Amino acid sequence: MMEIPESASAGDAIVIIDYISNYGSSAYGPFVLEYYLSKEALLTSNAIYLGDRRFPQISPRSEQRTAVPLTIPSSIAEGSYYIIRAEDGVQNGASDTTIFVSGSTSLPMHPVPDTPITPPSPVIPSTAGVYFSPLQGPMELYIDESFQIFDEIHNSDSQTARLVEVTYSLIRDPATAKGRQIGSWKVLNLKPGDTQSNDRKVSGAGLIPGHYYLMREAKMVGSSGVKLLEPRIISPTPIMARYNPRGAYPDLTQVRTEFPRRPNPGDIVEITDIITNIGNACARDVVVAYYASPSPTFDPAGALLLGHTRIGQICPGEQIMIVTPVTIPHITSSGSYYLYSVIDPCAFIVESCTEILPEFRKDNNINGGTIKARGHCFTGLCVF
Repeated sequence: MMEIPESASAGDAIVIIDYISNYGSSAYGPFVLEYYLSKEALLTSNAIYLGDRRFPQISPRSEQRTAVPLTIPSSIAEGSYYIIRAEDGVQNGASDTTIFVSGSTSLPMHPVPDTPITPPSPVIPSTAGVYFSPLQGPMELYIDESFQIFDEIHNSDSQTARLVEVTYSLIRDPATAKGRQIGSWKVLNLKPGDTQSNDRKVSGAGLIPGHYYLMREAKMVGSSGVKLLEPRIISPTPIMARYNPRGAYPDLTQVRTEFPRRPNPGDIVEITDIITNIGNACARDVVVAYYASPSPTFDPAGALLLGHTRIGQICPGEQIMIVTPVTIPHITSSGSYYLYSVIDPCAFIVESCTEILPEFRKDNNINGGTIKARGHCFTGLCVF
């Protein structure tokens, strides 16, 4: 049995209520349940992956009611869908009703990491020279595992290209083009009219869950010096990086956060958090930080750190309550402001942090609340 919303839009975050039963005489777990959208009440090859939920254990002869957060893909055909539940790719449940999704007109593709990529057709350049086909990669990869990319270089010039050096990177922000190099390719003696292909696996080590873009940089080395063949080319489609659901990782989230409601500037108040681990491995040396911000969405660049607490260890199924005293800052004026509880803040401030806690997900690490503040400017500073 599932309780699902009647409707949603492409890109929406939704929550379904799922009832998991164990009719056996012994406990079952740990296990992972996957959720899909399907036009039929069956797990077909056209089903669209939504996400998964990890369960440490379910007691014998019992039923567990679970809230499962999922995200509708941003590119999806409008229509009515069943939500399908599966374990190890085998269906074991489906919603009785459908959810109507309003979205785009094309269905997304969700290849499994390391699925071979079909080489693209060569792109004919408008001018002669050494040029590339579009760089191809998967739509999804597993962190700390290899994945496949495909690249092609062509020479329509009249001279042999003696050496072309190509590097590949994964970047978080296309605007900055700063990222992690994942591989390189040296092309030797590319003769006029020739094409060479690079079909290889590269490493997803050291990434964190989230979206990345593939970037290619290329230069031709010859007797006259180094020539950049093209500007940095960034793939238009992001790649979703996540941990392998069959791996052993923690997954931390807030069960409940109690924020103060109407504090005064300068007040020392307490924030109470209940943190749980819904993953399948213990998390150690966990940092939970608290921020204040005028923004209704968490942005570390515009938020003020109020304080933090450390949790030595939290294992699967555990719940730990922490109480953290913080000082309410002097703010611009009376009105609504926002407090945020952030588990593992390093994951959201990647430029200044290197020790990021491995977790199945990071999108469930932030909890926010509104405060009604009676504040004022001081010493000319009117922002957080």
